[in-house]
Amino acid sequence: MINDKEFENALSRQIATYGKETMGILIKLEVFLIGLRGLGVEVAKNLILAGPKRVVLFDDNITTIQDLGSNFYLKESDVGKNRRDKACLEKLKELNPRCEVEVSDFNPLSDPSRLSKFNVVCITEMQNSEYISKVNLALRENKGALIYGVATGLSGTIFTDFGPSH
Repeated sequence: MINDKEFENALSRQIATYGKETMGILIKLEVFLIGLRGLGVEVAKNLILAGPKRVVLFDDNITTIQDLGSNFYLKESDVGKNRRDKACLEKLKELNPRCEVEVSDFNPLSDPSRLSKFNVVCITEMQNSEYISKVNLALRENKGALIYGVATGLSGTIFTDFGPSH
């Protein structure tokens, strides 16, 4: 286990930015991220660099040539062969060795109730309102937070629910 002095030395810049109390919370967070196109990969990168305990990725879409223009971790060799999440995994893991980064072993689109074990669920792909409501309800019942953001060309939208006590 890391002691207070090692913690402060290793994360001094982040502690200066977020504060020690916030950083103490952040390093315990488990986050589930759905979608790894342009917005999703940018969220994944910044989130992993911030240093939560664990980030689980899900994007089972096979990489297309269009993805290369918005996801800087995808390569031409991934096109038509590899899922976006698996194609990005190793590069995202390299960003922060203190953060566990993995690909989901279940499909959250078919079973949103399994997302309730995460502190935060971030969805960056367009989903229907019924699905978003199910995820939100599961998270609220377990004191989790939902961040739903979608980029649609020149515009976008974001919805957040950090629970009734926020």
